[in-house]
Amino acid sequence: MCIRDRYGDLCNALMAGVPVLESHNNLVFNEVLRALTSPKDNSRARDDVLFGDYGAANWIVQYVDGPEIPEAMRVSYRLPELSKQIGLAEIMQAKYSDMLTQPINGFDVTVEFSIDNPPEAPEDLALRVALLGRTAAGAALYHHFTKLQETGGKMDPAAPIMVQSRPGENYWIIPLTDKVVVAYALSFLDEESQVIARLCIDRGIVNIEKFAQSAPLMAWSEGPPAEISGDENAVSDNAVGWSIATYFPQHVAPNKLDNTVTQALNWRNILSYHVKAAKLFTTSRMRHRVDFFQKVLDRAVPKKAAGRNTKTSLAAVGVAGKLLGKMRAGAAGEN
Repeated sequence: MCIRDRYGDLCNALMAGVPVLESHNNLVFNEVLRALTSPKDNSRARDDVLFGDYGAANWIVQYVDGPEIPEAMRVSYRLPELSKQIGLAEIMQAKYSDMLTQPINGFDVTVEFSIDNPPEAPEDLALRVALLGRTAAGAALYHHFTKLQETGGKMDPAAPIMVQSRPGENYWIIPLTDKVVVAYALSFLDEESQVIARLCIDRGIVNIEKFAQSAPLMAWSEGPPAEISGDENAVSDNAVGWSIATYFPQHVAPNKLDNTVTQALNWRNILSYHVKAAKLFTTSRMRHRVDFFQKVLDRAVPKKAAGRNTKTSLAAVGVAGKLLGKMRAGAAGEN
């Protein structure tokens, strides 16, 4: 059975109900909330905590000592090439002006806030801090979406901008007169992941009728959009293809802007999630089959061979033993 046949039905099932990844980092949210709701003593202090995130991003959560007990918390975020994004300083000032501070060494943005006097709803502050990564990573998107919304779809066309989404992979923001195009160059290292990704995209882009009136226009292309087709950075040896979303002013209205940025950023992560889920599910099924055949073969061993070791007994089964060996080799290949 070829890879495409093996994963086709599974990708159909996965893409029938595409999950939306949370826009905030849950680990950071829980750590901040714990600090805000803990008793005001030394027991709330912890060592520095480092978290990983999508796209080779990192967070670090630190407690800042006061005269007697820790009285503030510092949260920092870094992402490869983040400092090169247009609009980073502006969006940080707009969203975090009351807690923004000088970034610590090795990180791109840092916020610091008091944990001694938490607000009435500490969950709101914890969520706001946990959204720091989404806000920073989406700086270029915020910049162009805001401009599209403010001009009412009458922008001056600008040169396409390349933004690194993860090491070795980029997406492009193409500002046009009445819309903004976001094009992802999708790359996967192994052939199996490439096939699964292509199947998931086929199923996902086909099943969009329900949201056709309100969602951005989605398209799938073998090559890059015409605006960047001549750029050498738009070529990848491991590319599956291009996922292209077109946003109009109605998609970036003030009450939709944050959600639109989240969806634009998370699309690649959602696809990666489905690729891993499909491979994990199939590997699990294969291991289950191997275990089942192991039990069948154990029952098929003649009683007179009961005194011999397991390897010799299975070899006595002949053809069945060879079948088990092939099944095990297939399961190992799925890892």
